[in-house]
Amino acid sequence: MLKNDLDLIIVGQYLPNIGGISIHLKRLLPLLVKFNYKLLVPSKLFSIGSNVSTNIHFNNLIIIKKKIIKLKPKILHLHSIFILERILLINAGLKSGSKIILTIHGDSLFNQYNFLKKINYNFAQKYLNLLKKCSHIIVVNKKYLNFLNENGFNKSKISHIPSYIKPNLNDLDKELSKFSKDQLSFLSNIFVDKCILANGYIKPLSKFSDVYGISFLIFFFYELKKKNLFSNFKLVFCLLGYNKMTKSELKYYSYLKQMILKYNLENDFIFLKVKNTELWPLMIKSRYFIRSNLSDGWGNSINEAIDLKIPAFASDVCSRPLQSIIFKSNDVDHLIKLITDYEFNYNKNTITISESRVYSNELLKLYAN
Repeated sequence: MLKNDLDLIIVGQYLPNIGGISIHLKRLLPLLVKFNYKLLVPSKLFSIGSNVSTNIHFNNLIIIKKKIIKLKPKILHLHSIFILERILLINAGLKSGSKIILTIHGDSLFNQYNFLKKINYNFAQKYLNLLKKCSHIIVVNKKYLNFLNENGFNKSKISHIPSYIKPNLNDLDKELSKFSKDQLSFLSNIFVDKCILANGYIKPLSKFSDVYGISFLIFFFYELKKKNLFSNFKLVFCLLGYNKMTKSELKYYSYLKQMILKYNLENDFIFLKVKNTELWPLMIKSRYFIRSNLSDGWGNSINEAIDLKIPAFASDVCSRPLQSIIFKSNDVDHLIKLITDYEFNYNKNTITISESRVYSNELLKLYAN
C-alpha cells in the first residue's frame, strides 16, 4: 500500500464504453481495491469498494486537471488516447509532482506524431519531449519500443506490458444477464451450429476496407462456406458502438450489409449489436475466434480466447499473444488454409496455456516501485 492520502488517479475510457481500455480498467480496479489502494476514478459507474472515489465525470477534462493539481496523487496513470488529454493531464501531473505513468494503446502515438509532423516538425518534437517527462511509459504494442528508443526516450523508463487481465469466470451469469432475452434466445439457436466469433467497431479506412477487417471477413466467409467442412457454420460479428456511428460509418455499414446480401450470407453472417457486454461469455460457446484487424495494438480478445482454449486466428499486423494462429493480413486464401487444416484435425489439436506472464502483476510491481 502506498503512503499518500491519495495513492492513484487513473484516467481512461470507462464503461459503458466497452472496448479494450475500458475492459482492462474494469478488471484492474477490483485488484487495486483488493490491495488497499486509495483511488480516484473519473467515472460515476464504479462501486467496488470504499477506497474508490468516483466524484468526477470523465468528460470534464478541466475539472480532472484541477483535481490532479489539488489532490497531488502519488501516481497519475493515464490511458488517454487523445492528444489534448495527454497534453493537459501530463502537465497537470507535472505540477502536482505525481509519478506519471502513460499507457499507449493501439496506434494513437504513431498517428499523432505523423499528424503533427505534417503540420510542423517542431510541434511533433515538442509533443515527444512532453511525453519524455513521464516517469514511465507502458506500451501495449511491442513495435513502440523501437519507435521510442529511436526518438531518444530512456530505455529504463519504458515497458512492454500488454493490457490483458483474465476475466472472472464466476461472473458468467452476471455477464449473460446483460444480453437481452431475444439475443440469448437467438444465440442459443446459433450455437447449435458451429460458430465463428469476431468483434469490433465500424471504422472505415476506405470505401471498401475497415480497421477491423469486416469486409475481409465477409468475403472470407463466403469463400469458406463453399467447403463442405464449413457448410453448417455461422459467423457472428459482435458490433460495438452501433448507436454512435457517424454518417460515414453508417454509410459503410450499409455497404457491408449489401455485401452480405450479394453473397447470400444473410442467414450465416450475423451482426449482433451489443452494448455494455463482454465477449468471453459468447467465446465459451464458439468454435473459433478471428481477429482480422488491418491495424491493431495487441488484441486482448485473442488472449481471452486462448485462456478459454478457443482457437484464435489473428492477422499479422502486430505482435500477438503466444498460441495465436497467425495469418497474413488481408489474405483470404491463407486464412482459409489455416482454418481448414485446423478443422480437419480439430480433435487432434490442443491449446496449452503457456503464457506465463501475468500482466496485472507487472503493473502492480511498477506502481509499488
